[in-house]
Amino acid sequence: MRKIRELLFTENEFSAAVFPFGMMAIMGIVWMLMKGFIFRYFIWQNEIHSGVFLNFVYVAVGVLNAWIVDDWCKNRSIIRMAAAGVTPLGAVLTLRWLFSGFITPKLLIAVMITYSVFIAFQTIRIIMKKKKLRVIGRALNNILAALSVISIIGMWGYCLTGMDTADEPAASSIKMAEDGELWDSNQDMLRLWKEDTYTELSDEEKKNLFQQLIDLECAYWGIEPVELVVEEYESETLMGYYVDENHIISIREEMFGLPREAVINTLLHETHHAYVHKLMESVDLRDKNIEKNKNLRIYKELYKYKEGIENYTSAETDYDSYYNNPIEVVAREYAEEWTVNYLNYIDRI
Repeated sequence: MRKIRELLFTENEFSAAVFPFGMMAIMGIVWMLMKGFIFRYFIWQNEIHSGVFLNFVYVAVGVLNAWIVDDWCKNRSIIRMAAAGVTPLGAVLTLRWLFSGFITPKLLIAVMITYSVFIAFQTIRIIMKKKKLRVIGRALNNILAALSVISIIGMWGYCLTGMDTADEPAASSIKMAEDGELWDSNQDMLRLWKEDTYTELSDEEKKNLFQQLIDLECAYWGIEPVELVVEEYESETLMGYYVDENHIISIREEMFGLPREAVINTLLHETHHAYVHKLMESVDLRDKNIEKNKNLRIYKELYKYKEGIENYTSAETDYDSYYNNPIEVVAREYAEEWTVNYLNYIDRI
């Protein structure tokens, strides 16, 4: 037991030699394994926000650890290496915990800031007295050590109590019914799409209406409701896109000012993508019975979808490939046909 403690908690030739490489390896492996979870959308102040910026937090903390800790750490033990390696993960999850509205991460961050300020003043005082610049490196190492502790506490706190719910299906106001009766059961919602009514809605009301239409389509396709996110796009032509990893449909802000038929078309198109992805997740094309009957029309379609997902390219990268991709073709055909059907029904009720 003593030897194990010494191996883990005490610096030795092996731990000192592998310290920088092990630390960076842990950061890289954690990023690859956890990126689908830790950078997902999150809810803050009742709004859904993109978690993309958390990538930069992860990288920044990782770079600081790789740069400072290896040079100034006094005990390059296995445990210290592991703690430094998971610190970026802990920092990101602590922020997600903070965004979830809990008070504990606020206290943790306050402690971290207080400690950092104390170390900073202490370092300045030593520099002024002894003029030893190397104390800056030691001070940064102490701050990063504290960050490791705070981050690991925050990581556990987030996993146990935080867990923001942006990726969980929101409660839907759509009334469930048989396929042929879904529209009849949700006429109150569909009436809001009437031309005169729709143009009078605020952007927030339109966003809620968009989400309800997505929920209606999800009910029809038999999939979990997909969350809607409104974002600013650099592209001038992109109307929206579906992110299967996060089960999110994103649309551009300008959608609020577009005609209702353009909006419905986009929402139907992107929800169809969600359906196709869920369909392909639920089917194993390596199944012997499917391979044996692969010439059946339904399986031919599935093989096309599989090829389309695996070889997907954006319109900006290769427009022809994007336009002719099987999942884009079927989504486009469905959206064009059923946008007309929706509007015909809406204008009749």
